Amino acid sequence: MKLSVKWLAGLAAIALAVVAVVGSTSSTKAATGSIFVANEWSKLTNESPAPTGYTATGTVYATYDDGVRLIQTDSNLIKIVVKDAGADTLATATDSSVAVGSPAGSNAFNTAVGNSTTVFLTGQALAGLPIAGDNSTIKVLSGTTDLIASGALAITARFSGDSVNDPWITLVNNFATVPFNIAAIEYKTSAADQITGGITVKTDLEATGITIQADETGLSTGIFHGFIRIVSSTQTTTASTGAGAANAGSIRTSVGPITVSFKDTDNVTRQSTVS
Repeated sequence: MKLSVKWLAGLAAIALAVVAVVGSTSSTKAATGSIFVANEWSKLTNESPAPTGYTATGTVYATYDDGVRLIQTDSNLIKIVVKDAGADTLATATDSSVAVGSPAGSNAFNTAVGNSTTVFLTGQALAGLPIAGDNSTIKVLSGTTDLIASGALAITARFSGDSVNDPWITLVNNFATVPFNIAAIEYKTSAADQITGGITVKTDLEATGITIQADETGLSTGIFHGFIRIVSSTQTTTASTGAGAANAGSIRTSVGPITVSFKDTDNVTRQSTVS
């Protein structure tokens, strides 16, 4: 195939060689993961509905940078969006220094049947360990007995925590004999995960391709963003040094196609073809 020189919208005086026309996405079975591409200058994306700040379109144009021609800033910068809930991982955290009633409280639980109190998971914010799972994954242990599973206590409210504030849960005493000490609270936690080796970008000049890193957009979102710059055949393909746009690698092309793919947690390859 050959790519013609076209004008991008809004550039009345700058001719841009179009080298990235995003086509369809594909996979080998029904999608549980997905991959999309967006141009960071035009803010056009093949993701529908488009995220805030972007416009959904069937065709996304980009340009290559040859180091000589004047191009619009970031018109050769492509954002790669991977959605794969399975790539978000949860781990078990255990807090054995809980504080009942206030952040300065002890682990002694002395709330009468029918009443509620709040238990603070102290120190978890600084440790970067917010609650990520649902309430059914939380255990409140007296010795080795889980008082949530037994029904003696129930969770009525919670704050999952963040990088500044500790998590807390509010417990109602259904029938637990008090007083007792809470030995520990176990729960599921997650950081913002990374995909470091599963996303590959290939072109007509880079058949082996390069891998890029994509970072999860937040706690347990299952949405990952990575970036790649398109450059001409006279330029150099470079590896990315991280997931952000400032760390984007570059990949050479002359006439395309460009293929962006990743293998999701179902071991299925998801792909967007750029032609």
